[in-house]
Amino acid sequence: MSAAVADEARTLRGLASSAGLYVLAALAQRGVGLLLLPLYTRALTPTEYGMLEIFVTVAAVAGAVLSLGLASSIIKVLHADCANESERRAVLGTALAVDLPVVLIGAALVCAAARPLASLLVGDAAAADCVWLLAGTMVCATLWSLALATLRARERAVAFGALSVAQFVLTAALNILFVAGFGWGLRGVLLGTLLAQAAALPAALWVAGRGAPIRVAPRLLRPLLRFGLLLLPMMLAGFVMDVSDRWVLRAFRPLDEVGVYAVGYKLGALLDTALVWPFQLAWPAFAFAASRRAGHRESWSRAFTYLVLALSAATLAAALLAPVLLPWVAGEAYRGAALIVPLVALAYAANGVQFFFSPAVQLGGRVRSLAWFAPAAAGLNLCLALLLVPRFGMLGAALATLAAFALLAGLSLRTAQRVYPIVIERGRVGLVIGAAAGVYAAVRLLSPADAAVSALLALGGLMAFPFVLFVAGFLREPEREVLRRLRPAALGWGAR
Repeated sequence: MSAAVADEARTLRGLASSAGLYVLAALAQRGVGLLLLPLYTRALTPTEYGMLEIFVTVAAVAGAVLSLGLASSIIKVLHADCANESERRAVLGTALAVDLPVVLIGAALVCAAARPLASLLVGDAAAADCVWLLAGTMVCATLWSLALATLRARERAVAFGALSVAQFVLTAALNILFVAGFGWGLRGVLLGTLLAQAAALPAALWVAGRGAPIRVAPRLLRPLLRFGLLLLPMMLAGFVMDVSDRWVLRAFRPLDEVGVYAVGYKLGALLDTALVWPFQLAWPAFAFAASRRAGHRESWSRAFTYLVLALSAATLAAALLAPVLLPWVAGEAYRGAALIVPLVALAYAANGVQFFFSPAVQLGGRVRSLAWFAPAAAGLNLCLALLLVPRFGMLGAALATLAAFALLAGLSLRTAQRVYPIVIERGRVGLVIGAAAGVYAAVRLLSPADAAVSALLALGGLMAFPFVLFVAGFLREPEREVLRRLRPAALGWGAR
């Protein structure tokens, strides 16, 4: 293996190692809803699950507004604007000093308007206590995001993962106790989440802050706010893309359909939790650091091919397994959610492409372009949802989401290729996408009514995907050489 290939392999292994730790963290942070999905869908009616989804998505958007974009700003400022370790230690304290009053005032206003908000969101003023719980969770989640952003910026993936897993375990335990043990239903879910967030927050702030005081460092205040507020419209637009489909669906359809849609969306978005979000966490720091090394664009090119491969495999798995798993995981009442899982998975695959090219746009000096990409995509999402949902229901909502994320990916790719071009391996990327589409079409055409046979056929399709790529010549010689070197070790491990 040549020195250049070996160096590239080490570089990509470094990215894979960081991303692997972030996979664990992502599954921990977002995995409670998936792990406990069988409990939720049996303890809550589709209408109650729809209420939960509306509450949680509104709280996420409100939290994004109150965070002032500081979670993203911390990463940039710590890498680019801090002159020494003392200033790097002061970044989190400055962000907290700025954001804490904002988020506390926002939570107080939400609590004061709890009854009208509950009536507006779910048509039930008696759910005001749910709004109070959400306000507390919003405060804790916002501060938690600042602490974890600091750990990401310092590339402390182990601490990031450990805190995420600890919060996950506590949230799961409390939700099981309150929902399954005490039978508190929707309010048990919200209370368990709040208590887990509140318990984990002090440890996160202590680990990330390293004892630094919560006070403003004047030299860091301006870059923190400037970059955070610049990205805030993009972040808000991203949240609109994530949640506007449910809001529009709620406006035109009953809450039980929102609940079914939310279950399908959650399964489709598992691709985001397990793959796209960990990549988003690991890639920017890696990309900015790698940009200072010679030949980094070749590494980027290879990384994009591997990302498309991973996204295609995950999307294919979601599309083939959803009809098989949904009745078992969520129950018969949610079987119809299988219709939207492939569309949501494709949407988040497109979002992964957007995250890949965003650092190139920034390195090319077009950061301001990112500020209008997401609003444009959010506007498309909202317009299409208003057009399609009244006629097609949750299928229209999923199609609107897919179109919005596809636009966002296209804008990012096009701009990046203009200002910081990367050679895309078009042949190999096209082969991966074509193979995944062909396998999916074949399985769907052959899929019988019998559930057991359908499950076997879906598994067969997943196994056929890598075989098709191998036969079609996807692997380059250096990759074949790596596999040949790994094979003896794998055989030895299997023998043991």
